[in-house]
Amino acid sequence: MLQTNWVVEMPFGKGKHWLAGSSGLVNRIMSGWEVTGQGRVTSGRPFSVFAGNNTVSSVVQSTANCTGCSSGEGTPFLDAATGLIWFFNAAQRAQFSAPAAGQFGSTGRNMFVGPHYFELNASLLKRIPITERFKLELRADGTNITNSVSFSAPTVDITNSTFGRIRNSVASGSRKIQIGAKIHF
Repeated sequence: MLQTNWVVEMPFGKGKHWLAGSSGLVNRIMSGWEVTGQGRVTSGRPFSVFAGNNTVSSVVQSTANCTGCSSGEGTPFLDAATGLIWFFNAAQRAQFSAPAAGQFGSTGRNMFVGPHYFELNASLLKRIPITERFKLELRADGTNITNSVSFSAPTVDITNSTFGRIRNSVASGSRKIQIGAKIHF
């Protein structure tokens, strides 16, 4: 996971040498700007693929067998034939099978890694002094400003007809922009 936060006060306005001879109105317009943001990138969450009703005991469900699988298998893709989002393609799904009754499968716990997650949020704000005591703050806040889609984990039971499908569920929200104002006193 990489997570960042930043606050940048824009380098122009009152007290900046290139505005030294400017009028008070120009200084008032150019000063007081700030950009803030937060970003997060994560690798996917690990998950296990299970063999359905094939259990080791009456409580423990076994992981599935997989011939030729690696931990890097799978990535979200749109299946043009069905219009659905899948994580494992048909050839990858065919590699999985159930172990014999009472045995554990060949795939380990959390052998596969789900879809990654990316999010970028930012704000642009302007602080305007009204009097020495009162200040007006105008701001625009944006969440998921890149409108990136981050998917949830796929169905992990090989006996389920939707095994390997993400089911069109997303872990991220859509882009949202909010405009606001507040008075500091």
